[in-house]
Amino acid sequence: MRRFFLTIACATAAGMVQVAQATPYGLSVNGTCDVGSCPADSAQAAGGGSSGLSNINVDLPNGDIVQLTGSRVGTETQTTGIVTYGSFAATFEGNSTGSPTAVSQADTLTVLENYLFNTLPTSVFGTSFTAYEQTTGSFSAGVASGSTLANSYTSNGTTVGTYGPFVAPSAFAGPLTLFNVTNIGTWTITDSVLVSFAAGSAIGSQIVFNASIGANPVPLPASVWLMLAGLGGLALSSRRRTA
Repeated sequence: MRRFFLTIACATAAGMVQVAQATPYGLSVNGTCDVGSCPADSAQAAGGGSSGLSNINVDLPNGDIVQLTGSRVGTETQTTGIVTYGSFAATFEGNSTGSPTAVSQADTLTVLENYLFNTLPTSVFGTSFTAYEQTTGSFSAGVASGSTLANSYTSNGTTVGTYGPFVAPSAFAGPLTLFNVTNIGTWTITDSVLVSFAAGSAIGSQIVFNASIGANPVPLPASVWLMLAGLGGLALSSRRRTA
């Protein structure tokens, strides 16, 4: 059984209100679209923004249960461009047998994050623009040695970065990658993440991953891109499982 909770916030002149609306975002886990539409089928317009929280339980065929929790933000403005952040934790919750001492079997989650934006007019963005992306994350205590995370990004259907596999127990950070995007009026971004718990991972152990993706209409030096990516990671620090 899958369960999820999604909140989308939209800013108005009167303040922040909770609304039910189509979202330029989709999240699928192991081939099932759990949030929004996959791929996203409505675009975030310039000047808009959306955010959400997800809490999804995935019951694997071997009886193991993995919970995916996290948040994502997508914004687009006329001055600062397009920014997306996603921060998620995959937590081994145990086995459907309910044994409190159960450890994981070899478990794999395939997570796809999909974003769709209306790009800024060519008078602002030009006929092409420079974008960036970066992946960071960590393995908590209790994650079995040999557990891994790998991911790749596509931009308008073209792969622009492939990273990993990163292997437990070390924290990881992929390189900040810059790439060119042809301004065709819309920008589709897909982040594909493969999360693998090795057999023997303890209940409550987590694999955390964060994605920062964005584009600015004004070319920036590499040092500024690094700062922006770092701020994104701070703004969406990983949500940790609490007792």
